[in-house]
Amino acid sequence: LWGWGRNDYGQAGLATGTVLPALSWTQVANGDSFTVAIRNDGKLFAWGLNSSGQLGDGTIVNKSSPVQIGTSSWTQITIGGTQTQGILIDRTLYAWGTNTNGVLGDYTTVAKSSPVLIGAITLVSQSSPTQLGSLSWSKVSSSLSHTLAIRSDGLMYAWGLNSSGQLGLQSDTLSRSSPVQIGIGSSWKIVAAGLAHSLAIRSDNTLFAWGLNASGILGNGDTINRSSPVQVGTLSWNKIFTMYNSSMGAIRSDGTLWTWGYDGYGQLGNNSTTGTYSP
Repeated sequence: LWGWGRNDYGQAGLATGTVLPALSWTQVANGDSFTVAIRNDGKLFAWGLNSSGQLGDGTIVNKSSPVQIGTSSWTQITIGGTQTQGILIDRTLYAWGTNTNGVLGDYTTVAKSSPVLIGAITLVSQSSPTQLGSLSWSKVSSSLSHTLAIRSDGLMYAWGLNSSGQLGLQSDTLSRSSPVQIGIGSSWKIVAAGLAHSLAIRSDNTLFAWGLNASGILGNGDTINRSSPVQVGTLSWNKIFTMYNSSMGAIRSDGTLWTWGYDGYGQLGNNSTTGTYSP
């Protein structure tokens, strides 16, 4: 693992006088001036800005070199602004850091400096509360203000800010501080939380989007916000990613790369600075 760029909070992990062995890593994620990474043995490490407890070490003290977070083994991490979420090897979901608008999903809006278990008490579906106990999760994606996650049974949940319908609850813009199910019965395999919008790929490889639609970021040919998932075209997809502000990208099942949305700086890579409302 290598680091470079801005380092005013130690987010590059290069503490003066610190000598670390050439470790082997499997995953890394960058937030707002902090970094979190999983070593190849599943152990989690974090460093950089820690003003909201986003490193997860139980303090709010900045770190300029990697510190291990707990002793558990992790399979996935995601960062949104100044909060972190991760899935343990046993498929339980934890979150920590800033908790504005309930983005952590622990039924509160209070910041946490250590990992807290998510979804262990009650998940509220669109129809009725359900006691589900410690849940099993397969994927999680977090933005500055909202989080998306897929359970191991393929059901999708969302929580956090919902001012633009980014949680995917039809005709509903109320924020949530705990997970709520999106739709009924569909099976999902990939999620990506954007600034105020969301994308997801179903198990049949179809692509859906919802939330804020500035610059056509939802990819459905217009700029109208959506508060529930709408299908993007009819093609088959296998990867999605959110770019800064109002630009999006995805990889089709044939390996081709597609982009859409705002293109003022050429970030869509299509040899122009003219945006597009569809892939």
